[in-house]
Amino acid sequence: MDCRRYLSRLLLSALALGSARAQAGAEHWFDDVPVVLSASRLSQSRFEAPLPISTIDREMIRASGVLDVADLFRLIPGMLVGHYNGHRPVVTYLGLSDEFPRRVQVLIDGRSAYTPSLGGVPWARLPLALEDIERIEIIRGPNTVTHGSNAFLAVINIITRHAGEDHGLAARMSLGNDGIRRGYLRYAGSHDDVDYRLSITAAADDGFPKLPDRWHAATVGGRVDWQATSEDALEYSFGFGDGEFRDGDPDSPVDTVRDIPASVAFQHLRWLHTGTDGAETALRFAWTRDDYDDQAFGSLFGFPTELDFRIHSQRYVTELQHTAQASPALRYVTGASVEYETVEAPGLRNRDSDGRIWIYRVFGNLEWRLAEQWLLHLGGMFEYDTIAGGKVSPRLALNWLPDETQSVRLGVSRAVRTPHIIEETIDFGLAIGPGRDIIQTTSGDLDPEHIVMLELGWIKRIPEIGLTVDARVYQTSVRDIIAPMNAEVFNPVFGETDDFDEFHNIGHLKIRGLEAEFDWDMPRRRIRGGVSSLYVVDTSPVDDPHDSVPTRSAVLQWIERLNATTTASAAFELHGPVEFQGSGNPLPGVKKLNLSLGHEMPALDGELELRLSGELQLADNRDFRRQNDPGSQFWATIGWRPRH
Repeated sequence: MDCRRYLSRLLLSALALGSARAQAGAEHWFDDVPVVLSASRLSQSRFEAPLPISTIDREMIRASGVLDVADLFRLIPGMLVGHYNGHRPVVTYLGLSDEFPRRVQVLIDGRSAYTPSLGGVPWARLPLALEDIERIEIIRGPNTVTHGSNAFLAVINIITRHAGEDHGLAARMSLGNDGIRRGYLRYAGSHDDVDYRLSITAAADDGFPKLPDRWHAATVGGRVDWQATSEDALEYSFGFGDGEFRDGDPDSPVDTVRDIPASVAFQHLRWLHTGTDGAETALRFAWTRDDYDDQAFGSLFGFPTELDFRIHSQRYVTELQHTAQASPALRYVTGASVEYETVEAPGLRNRDSDGRIWIYRVFGNLEWRLAEQWLLHLGGMFEYDTIAGGKVSPRLALNWLPDETQSVRLGVSRAVRTPHIIEETIDFGLAIGPGRDIIQTTSGDLDPEHIVMLELGWIKRIPEIGLTVDARVYQTSVRDIIAPMNAEVFNPVFGETDDFDEFHNIGHLKIRGLEAEFDWDMPRRRIRGGVSSLYVVDTSPVDDPHDSVPTRSAVLQWIERLNATTTASAAFELHGPVEFQGSGNPLPGVKKLNLSLGHEMPALDGELELRLSGELQLADNRDFRRQNDPGSQFWATIGWRPRH
């Protein structure tokens, strides 16, 4: 008997064994545990997922009282949130980020919100209202196998509410110190089998006290859900955000203070067909455009100067996905996608380079119930792009479910990140009179970044008291890290040597970590929290990557349900010393406390909400840079929505 025939028989025998034993009763074990979708594109409970998952739900969002989506991620251990300035939040996991985080994929209903040019998410002008979010799933680990190259350190999947879950007119407004102003207006309705929602937001802020970074933005977004037949559903969403964002240095003759117009737009269409056997086929199309029109004009040594940061980028995506149950013990999802990105940045890119990239992906994930207590996950993605060529990202995980209250997970995954177009082609400088002073460039032959994560996780729930604990130990090895290094070149126009930054693959990093989070949901209160402890081994020639990893962090959120209409909450955040890459400065860490008190009352055939919130700095906190002194902030919110 040859090897292939032997393996085939072994596989068939295991399938038969798994089918018989799986049907015995494993299906009902986690029926009351919330389902997640982001880990493998299969609907699973956290206990059965191949990766650790944190969830931010609607109660946490409302009770927190936060004003902006980016600040929600402070509630998750291991997540790091900073602000390069008042209108450019930085959201990352395990650090390893400059002002343009490129290693955490951010999805909104499965559509990437990343800018194709520099990476990162334009949070301040994103057409996404807090009130329209159903939940947020955070995959704490590499997941390129499911979501492609940017899913390098983690994945954030923001899931908005089905249009049919809202109805009528709703409004909300917040006012506070430091020029805080937020507004939200929504109308939702239905007609036959069509549900729809239209949301409008407006926001403004004075930014940090010592920076010229005031801003204002407005967005409009909508969603339409059409149940065309009993088997076919169509979902269409769109959005547009536009604003002006002040930036610059009042003491600089070249980086002059200016107001920057910027906008973002998207459309997303998804068709879902559900067969009589439960198999699903989904086809989606997505388009995203980001425009950032930033130019700084000044003078130096009597010469006129120009810094040209203008960036116009677009992304087009077509994706086909099929999900099926091959047997009672085996289900799978497979699919393919084509993505096209284009970047126009005349002052940032080498003009001889092509600002376009094609990306082709084929992926698959398999969930195999070997026995009632054993679940095997096997996944892989082949990705080819016109910058880095072909690459494979595999994952293997095994879940042991000794009973209906706990799960032990052992997994290994590998991910690859392709350089962004700007990383690969950047040639940025200061135009001064007849010459040009180089500021940042690239070696031009960058290799993709690689990461391998090995982890052991444990989840335990005690339903009698409403407590769930999720803990893990892991080791992450990152190699070929892309970051700028200092270089020199002789400038013949000015007859002197210029210092500049040049992107290189600078080395390797190994992170050993311990994470734990808990959620204790009681009748009158809910307490959530977590800790992250990291040990870093750095083999790169510069300290940049090592210093950007906060070695310790902790979060705690307490929600007190005072009565049926009044809720109070407190959220404490702590993280140790950190230095963001790029323009970041060494900072001693952060200690802050968020407080919120909300009360609802009947009014005008609906519910009127009154809320007072504040963010208290418990230390001499600095954010991203030394001059970013946040200070304490306070704001009041009033909102109204119709009764359900």
